[in-house]
Amino acid sequence: MIKILFFIFSINYSQNLYNGQIIFDYSGTVNGYFDSIIQDSTLSSILINQENLDSSLIIMGSITEKEENDFDIFLSILQDTIFPIQERIWGIPGQGNDNDPLSLEALTIFIPGIDSSFAIEILNMITDSTNSNDSINIEEYLETIISEFSENIYVGLSGEINFYSVNDTSILGEFNAIMLKPAFHFPPHMISIDNGSIIFNKVTTPSLSIKNNTFFPKNIKINNCYPNPFNSEITIEFFTNHQNLSLSIYDINGKLINTFFSGIIKKGHYSIKWNANQHPSGLYIIKLISKESVKTQKIMFLK
Repeated sequence: MIKILFFIFSINYSQNLYNGQIIFDYSGTVNGYFDSIIQDSTLSSILINQENLDSSLIIMGSITEKEENDFDIFLSILQDTIFPIQERIWGIPGQGNDNDPLSLEALTIFIPGIDSSFAIEILNMITDSTNSNDSINIEEYLETIISEFSENIYVGLSGEINFYSVNDTSILGEFNAIMLKPAFHFPPHMISIDNGSIIFNKVTTPSLSIKNNTFFPKNIKINNCYPNPFNSEITIEFFTNHQNLSLSIYDINGKLINTFFSGIIKKGHYSIKWNANQHPSGLYIIKLISKESVKTQKIMFLK
């Protein structure tokens, strides 16, 4: 199983979440335009910056819908020593140097022209790592991804990612890359990205915040949300030993989409189904709240 660590959640370290766009033209063995749009209007690009011990991870991911049942996926994992994000340039692939603690690593992957079932499979593999707190070994994950998806993916061979403007609310960047399909082909299958644009705005929503990191009692829990990603209906399973509880769902911008219940509930395990067909594709956030605690879970809806 691939563990790309696309979504990471840990109460021990800080984490910032951004939403926005990744835009680029690509040409070569395949040609096209990537614009981070699904269902005509939903911005699908997500950036997560997480502090882990003495390191920092920046994870960018995006999906675009080309035509019906035809998707492109872009992923980039950047390793840094500074949190939060600062203006910086990463070389691709940037394998780093053990003798230089400031050296950076970058893994960039592009998967063009896959159908929705394959896209959901890949996103499932990404979100399966949500509860993992292990540090990333870039080379290890690269080898795993190549072995599993060598017929479909292009991996960054050279280029750079430049975050040229970073402030408290937004990130602006640009990138270029030469990308190679690891599977053997003669001549080699390659694509070129020359005009990549990165635009992210920080998500400031209470559903992603924890007011007290030192007291987090184990009295409520979101056990599972499946399937995730989902393309119609998702099942949300949770446990509580509290009487006063609420369960709600928000979009990535913090807008309340639905409150399933709010009030007195008996101790036990519960299961609720949510049909999202009337909503656009994109990232949503489940929020389970008691008086002393807050639990959140990210889910991806993909029509």
